[in-house]
Amino acid sequence: MQQISGVVWDLNSISLPHNSSEIQIMRSQVAGPILLLADANQPIDQICSYFLTYHLDDYVRKASINEIAARIVQKLWVYQNKDRLQINRQGQATTNLTVGDLKIDLNKFQVANGTNRLSLSPIEYKLLLFFISHSNTVLSRAQIASAVWGNTSGATLRIIDTHISNLRKKIEKKPKKPQMLRTIRGFGYLFKYEGEDAGVRDQRQQR
Repeated sequence: MQQISGVVWDLNSISLPHNSSEIQIMRSQVAGPILLLADANQPIDQICSYFLTYHLDDYVRKASINEIAARIVQKLWVYQNKDRLQINRQGQATTNLTVGDLKIDLNKFQVANGTNRLSLSPIEYKLLLFFISHSNTVLSRAQIASAVWGNTSGATLRIIDTHISNLRKKIEKKPKKPQMLRTIRGFGYLFKYEGEDAGVRDQRQQR
């Protein structure tokens, strides 16, 4: 599910799993919006739980195809631009970032390591941008889960290490001896680049 951009779940065709952990796992794995479609009325408490308990994105009842499509497009835009907007707010208003050998095209959502283009999953891309925008800061698993997945459920916390390990294999020269994305035992993770060009460089053309 890490490669899925979003989910549109039609409750008219199939109900959500009765096991709440299955919904939480879906939420933790999908790096995009999850929308529910319905025709029949549902209790307001149930609708609220979709947002507050499971962190789903929208509940659409008796909507036209055009409205559903518009909601999907808008929510995809929010997910795709969230990390870029966060970097912009921190004073890095740019379309391209360079961190060491990593080159990130924020418009095309592409990352290259030197001349080698990396195939990052949506989760790995979001993780990388989150770490870059919080470089030199020790981040706990709960902070990472809240920012990247939008929740801090046990299911999410258990898979963070796996995703970070996969990201390391793609961005580090020696993943078993990481130089940028380091584990701070007992605390979490630290993203830090040390070298001649330490830090994040803004690649905008100067007027």
